[in-house]
Amino acid sequence: ANKGGSIYLGLFTDDTCTVFADSKKGANMFKTLMGYELPYKATSLVGSDCRSCIEPIRAEEEAEADDYYENEDEISRGCEELYETSGKCESYMDVEYKNEDACAYIDGIKIIRMDGLVGINNGEGSIAAGFAIAALSLCFGMIGAYAYFLYKKIKYNINLN
Repeated sequence: ANKGGSIYLGLFTDDTCTVFADSKKGANMFKTLMGYELPYKATSLVGSDCRSCIEPIRAEEEAEADDYYENEDEISRGCEELYETSGKCESYMDVEYKNEDACAYIDGIKIIRMDGLVGINNGEGSIAAGFAIAALSLCFGMIGAYAYFLYKKIKYNINLN
């Protein structure tokens, strides 16, 4: 929890999930509305225990395998499918074909707060963006001034005919 590794459920009153429904992180409101306790309010939704991905081999299969070749550990189907569908950032791995499809996403995740809540780091705008906004504002101001000038010119135009 100190590094944001735990996930707890809460009830919020806004669509950006920043305002809790009550002082107990929405647990009281949830119980009032649903009639039962909010699950995972005190225990993490994600466990820290490891699960082995090695496929267990039955004794008779192991005996047969030893006869033909050295028994290799096989990866369980669940772990294999989880790995295949997961986002990967293999930038620093020593492999021939690196998969860096999720590197930008992983770099974009910023956990700011230490209470387990994800904070949003509002970055500063670039100098180019500031310059573009200033230039467009100046252009719109000049167009507005010119339009006002033309309006006044037409309004006070005296017809001498």
